[in-house]
Amino acid sequence: MNFFQLECFAEVVRTKSFSEASHALYISQSSMSKHIAKLEEELHLQLFNRTKLPFELTEPGEKFYAHVQSLLAEYNRMKATMQCYSDDVSIHFGCIENIGRMGLTVPLGHFMSTHSNVQLSVKLGHTWNLMEQLRDGKINLAIINQVISSDGKRTNIDSYDLSGYEYYVLNDDQYYAIVNRRNPLARRQSLTWADLKDEPLLMFDESYSLSHFIRQEFQNAAINIKVTFECNVVDNLLGLVSSNTGVAFLPEGISKAGFSVCSIPMVPPIRRKQLFFVSKSIAARRSVAEFVQVILDHYR
Repeated sequence: MNFFQLECFAEVVRTKSFSEASHALYISQSSMSKHIAKLEEELHLQLFNRTKLPFELTEPGEKFYAHVQSLLAEYNRMKATMQCYSDDVSIHFGCIENIGRMGLTVPLGHFMSTHSNVQLSVKLGHTWNLMEQLRDGKINLAIINQVISSDGKRTNIDSYDLSGYEYYVLNDDQYYAIVNRRNPLARRQSLTWADLKDEPLLMFDESYSLSHFIRQEFQNAAINIKVTFECNVVDNLLGLVSSNTGVAFLPEGISKAGFSVCSIPMVPPIRRKQLFFVSKSIAARRSVAEFVQVILDHYR
């Protein structure tokens, strides 16, 4: 067990609600349930009586809670005491630009409110821009999109030396064709690149690596494409798809945000991994480790 799991347990006891506790700690309700389940599995005990609402502690849960309160109080005193000895107060974080759609504004806000001594700067950009900033030392942590060609032989970060970084896979999915619900293609279960040969395309511009990979897929299929619009703002692309102007390419999760669109898988797909890079030179610092944990908890 770890202290965050104990904090989760204590918050559920305080709020008598898994959903309210998850909101208070800026994690999903499913993550909260997993943390409590891991505690119960390790203890071989049921901590809550789940047959009643609001939740009540079982007898062993009551005993456990008394110990948890004592441990957390001492843990927080220890952190407060040691805080004044630390000069570890600067984090330079880079992130791909759809930060709001990723839901990261909430955990970032929580981190800043609970670590007032840490100077956190956030820079937004596309993957190649962020990788260059990492390389040049302008940022020391970054979330980027690793775009993987349909044959799995190329990615958009192959040219970068990654030996100086620890990294975590936050998400593993693919890019979908995003079409208007009235478009006949919306009835299809999947699409090939050839199926889109007559469609007007709405693309990111060529400063974005995804654009290069999409163009290569059409080139491999010997298709001359018609790019109607280039833009680097996701909502603009979705708005144009919603007005039936053309077809865009986005991860499925990003496309589900109040627009009248459908996401259809491509065959073969261009895959995407969201990677979280942390410079090894600072990975052991306390505030960095806590920041990393905030990001990982959000994605879990």
